[in-house]
Amino acid sequence: MVPTRARRIGVGMDEDVVDLNGPHVYKVRTALVDGRPQVLGLCVEPATNSDGTLRDERTVADVVITRETLRGIPVARIAAAAIKMRGGDLLGALREAATPPEPVGRRGHTDEHYQQVAEVVRQALAADVPVRKAVKQRWIVSVHTADKWLKQAKQRGYLTGDLRRRGGHGG
Repeated sequence: MVPTRARRIGVGMDEDVVDLNGPHVYKVRTALVDGRPQVLGLCVEPATNSDGTLRDERTVADVVITRETLRGIPVARIAAAAIKMRGGDLLGALREAATPPEPVGRRGHTDEHYQQVAEVVRQALAADVPVRKAVKQRWIVSVHTADKWLKQAKQRGYLTGDLRRRGGHGG
Protein backbone atom coordinates (compact mmCIF):
# COMPACT_ATOMS: atom_id res chain seq x y z
CA MET A 1 0.00 0.00 0.00
CA VAL A 2 1.63 3.22 -1.14
CA PRO A 3 -0.36 6.42 -0.69
CA THR A 4 1.37 8.79 -3.06
CA ARG A 5 -0.03 12.27 -2.71
CA ALA A 6 -2.17 14.38 -0.41
CA ARG A 7 -3.86 17.73 -0.94
CA ARG A 8 -5.98 19.71 1.52
CA ILE A 9 -9.29 20.62 -0.15
CA GLY A 10 -11.49 21.85 2.68
CA VAL A 11 -11.90 22.03 6.40
CA GLY A 12 -11.41 18.53 7.77
CA MET A 13 -11.42 16.99 4.28
CA ASP A 14 -8.43 15.93 2.19
CA GLU A 15 -7.87 14.41 -1.22
CA ASP A 16 -5.27 11.67 -1.52
CA VAL A 17 -4.07 9.28 -4.18
CA VAL A 18 -3.85 5.77 -2.74
CA ASP A 19 -2.01 3.08 -4.67
CA LEU A 20 -2.54 -0.49 -3.44
CA ASN A 21 -0.25 -1.91 -6.16
CA GLY A 22 -3.13 -3.27 -8.22
CA PRO A 23 -4.50 -2.34 -11.62
CA HIS A 24 -6.13 0.85 -10.26
CA VAL A 25 -5.26 3.83 -8.11
CA TYR A 26 -7.85 5.62 -6.01
CA LYS A 27 -8.30 9.36 -5.67
CA VAL A 28 -10.13 9.62 -2.41
CA ARG A 29 -11.57 12.37 -0.24
CA THR A 30 -11.59 11.40 3.40
CA ALA A 31 -12.40 12.83 6.79
CA LEU A 32 -12.45 11.58 10.34
CA VAL A 33 -16.08 11.05 11.33
CA ASP A 34 -16.62 10.11 14.97
CA GLY A 35 -12.90 9.37 15.18
CA ARG A 36 -12.91 6.90 12.27
CA PRO A 37 -11.67 7.39 8.71
CA GLN A 38 -14.56 7.71 6.26
CA VAL A 39 -14.66 8.10 2.47
CA LEU A 40 -16.53 11.16 1.19
CA GLY A 41 -15.57 10.84 -2.48
CA LEU A 42 -13.82 8.23 -4.60
CA CYS A 43 -12.43 8.16 -8.15
CA VAL A 44 -11.01 4.95 -9.67
CA GLU A 45 -8.35 5.31 -12.35
CA PRO A 46 -5.95 2.95 -14.12
CA ALA A 47 -2.53 2.67 -12.50
CA THR A 48 0.08 4.12 -14.83
CA ASN A 49 3.81 4.54 -15.02
CA SER A 50 5.34 8.01 -14.92
CA ASP A 51 5.23 8.14 -18.74
CA GLY A 52 1.46 7.51 -18.74
CA THR A 53 1.56 3.90 -19.95
CA LEU A 54 -0.38 1.23 -18.06
CA ARG A 55 1.65 -0.22 -15.21
CA ASP A 56 2.93 -3.81 -15.07
CA GLU A 57 2.36 -4.46 -18.78
CA ARG A 58 -1.39 -4.45 -18.27
CA THR A 59 -3.75 -4.05 -21.19
CA VAL A 60 -6.82 -1.84 -21.42
CA ALA A 61 -8.93 -4.97 -20.83
CA ASP A 62 -7.15 -5.42 -17.47
CA VAL A 63 -8.20 -2.00 -16.20
CA VAL A 64 -11.81 -1.82 -17.39
CA ILE A 65 -14.03 -0.93 -14.45
CA THR A 66 -16.75 -3.55 -14.08
CA ARG A 67 -19.38 -4.28 -11.47
CA GLU A 68 -16.95 -6.74 -9.88
CA THR A 69 -14.23 -4.07 -9.84
CA LEU A 70 -16.53 -1.71 -7.96
CA ARG A 71 -17.65 -4.40 -5.51
CA GLY A 72 -14.03 -5.30 -4.82
CA ILE A 73 -12.88 -1.81 -3.85
CA PRO A 74 -11.47 -2.01 -0.29
CA VAL A 75 -13.06 1.26 0.87
CA ALA A 76 -12.11 0.97 4.55
CA ARG A 77 -8.53 0.06 3.65
CA ILE A 78 -8.28 3.02 1.26
CA ALA A 79 -9.67 5.44 3.86
CA ALA A 80 -7.32 4.15 6.55
CA ALA A 81 -4.32 4.41 4.18
CA ALA A 82 -5.18 8.00 3.30
CA ILE A 83 -5.69 9.07 6.91
CA LYS A 84 -2.55 7.22 8.00
CA MET A 85 -0.50 8.88 5.26
CA ARG A 86 -1.58 12.29 6.50
CA GLY A 87 -1.27 11.39 10.16
CA GLY A 88 2.42 10.61 9.96
CA ASP A 89 3.92 8.64 12.80
CA LEU A 90 1.36 8.74 15.60
CA LEU A 91 3.43 6.61 17.97
CA GLY A 92 6.46 8.88 17.40
CA ALA A 93 4.36 11.94 18.17
CA LEU A 94 2.94 10.29 21.29
CA ARG A 95 6.44 9.31 22.38
CA GLU A 96 7.57 12.95 22.05
CA ALA A 97 4.56 14.17 24.05
CA ALA A 98 4.94 11.45 26.66
CA THR A 99 4.41 12.51 30.23
CA PRO A 100 4.09 10.40 33.33
CA PRO A 101 0.52 10.21 34.60
CA GLU A 102 -0.56 12.73 37.21
CA PRO A 103 -0.49 11.33 40.73
CA VAL A 104 -3.94 10.13 41.72
CA GLY A 105 -5.79 10.50 44.95
CA ARG A 106 -7.96 7.94 46.64
CA ARG A 107 -10.71 8.37 44.02
CA GLY A 108 -8.51 7.74 40.96
CA HIS A 109 -8.19 9.82 37.81
CA THR A 110 -10.54 12.58 36.72
CA ASP A 111 -13.06 12.45 33.88
CA GLU A 112 -10.74 14.76 31.95
CA HIS A 113 -8.01 12.10 32.07
CA TYR A 114 -10.32 9.44 30.62
CA GLN A 115 -11.47 11.87 27.92
CA GLN A 116 -7.79 12.30 26.98
CA VAL A 117 -7.41 8.51 26.88
CA ALA A 118 -10.42 8.33 24.54
CA GLU A 119 -8.90 10.98 22.26
CA VAL A 120 -5.62 9.04 22.01
CA VAL A 121 -7.68 5.93 21.15
CA ARG A 122 -9.53 7.77 18.36
CA GLN A 123 -6.21 9.00 16.94
CA ALA A 124 -4.75 5.50 17.13
CA LEU A 125 -7.74 3.93 15.38
CA ALA A 126 -7.59 6.55 12.63
CA ALA A 127 -3.87 5.93 12.13
CA ASP A 128 -4.28 2.12 12.32
CA VAL A 129 -2.05 1.95 15.40
CA PRO A 130 -2.72 -0.47 18.28
CA VAL A 131 -4.68 1.50 20.89
CA ARG A 132 -3.08 -0.16 23.88
CA LYS A 133 0.37 0.72 22.55
CA ALA A 134 -0.70 4.32 21.88
CA VAL A 135 -1.99 4.80 25.44
CA LYS A 136 1.12 3.12 26.84
CA GLN A 137 3.39 5.43 24.80
CA ARG A 138 1.47 8.60 25.66
CA TRP A 139 1.70 8.23 29.42
CA ILE A 140 4.68 5.90 29.87
CA VAL A 141 2.64 3.26 31.66
CA SER A 142 2.50 -0.53 31.71
CA VAL A 143 0.21 -2.60 29.49
CA HIS A 144 -1.83 -3.46 32.59
CA THR A 145 -2.37 0.23 33.40
CA ALA A 146 -3.22 1.04 29.77
CA ASP A 147 -5.82 -1.74 29.79
CA LYS A 148 -7.35 -0.44 33.05
CA TRP A 149 -7.60 3.06 31.59
CA LEU A 150 -9.15 1.78 28.37
CA LYS A 151 -11.72 -0.16 30.36
CA GLN A 152 -12.49 2.85 32.58
CA ALA A 153 -12.81 5.23 29.58
CA LYS A 154 -15.27 2.79 27.99
CA GLN A 155 -17.26 2.38 31.24
CA ARG A 156 -17.54 6.15 31.56
CA GLY A 157 -18.95 6.38 28.06
CA TYR A 158 -16.01 8.11 26.38
CA LEU A 159 -15.36 5.12 24.13
CA THR A 160 -17.98 3.14 22.27
CA GLY A 161 -17.82 0.14 19.97
CA ASP A 162 -15.07 -2.33 19.37
CA LEU A 163 -11.47 -1.28 19.92
CA ARG A 164 -10.44 -3.27 16.85
CA ARG A 165 -6.75 -2.37 17.10
CA ARG A 166 -6.44 -3.00 20.82
CA GLY A 167 -3.28 -5.14 20.53
CA GLY A 168 0.27 -3.99 20.77
CA HIS A 169 2.02 -5.71 23.64
CA GLY A 170 5.50 -4.56 24.35
CA GLY A 171 7.47 -1.59 23.00
